[in-house]
Amino acid sequence: MKTNFLLVLFLVFFITKSEAQKFGVQAGATFYSFKDKIETLTLNADPKVGVTVGVIASLPISRSIAFMPSLNFTQKGGSLSGFTDSADQIKIHYTFNYLELPLNFVYNIPVKGGEIFVGAGPNIGWALGGKEKANGESSDLSFGSGTDNQFKALEFGANVLAGFKWNTGLFVTANYNPGLTDISNIESADVDFHNHGFGIRIGIMLHARAEKKSSESQ
Repeated sequence: MKTNFLLVLFLVFFITKSEAQKFGVQAGATFYSFKDKIETLTLNADPKVGVTVGVIASLPISRSIAFMPSLNFTQKGGSLSGFTDSADQIKIHYTFNYLELPLNFVYNIPVKGGEIFVGAGPNIGWALGGKEKANGESSDLSFGSGTDNQFKALEFGANVLAGFKWNTGLFVTANYNPGLTDISNIESADVDFHNHGFGIRIGIMLHARAEKKSSESQ
């Protein structure tokens, strides 16, 4: 199932990219934490700083609107600290590595030197792996649909973004990504586990520079 899902993600992206007028690369930092509910524990969620890198495409729909999908490696996670009912202190650090497919629709606003863009869309994530660190010891996280796994591999979320793209093709963007699905495999109304966070990226649309040079030579 994992292999088939990853294949679908790559096919969707590269089919889109082949038809797009512009495509590029991007990289940046992520800042993620948890929205969690565990009735038997009193917990505080601290953010995790991670990395993200990926490829992006822009398919114009009209003069101002474009479909902007991307395929990214994204680190999520965070730290949970607090006390159990018996007053025992706990602190657990999580790192999740995801392959994500944000499907954004953006509105472009031309300004001097480039354009501002704002948009939103659904976000599909697939966990590639992860680590859990507690009491100085690190172990691999398990992902899958069965109750013997700690977390679900498939995650659905939303994505809201804004950015600026210069005429040279360079761009900077920031996004907020709330997870909409409970990724915990614990089947209990007392446990609820959601990723949420934001990212900052810089990148370049590779075709944009070629188009500018072509227009200048005419």
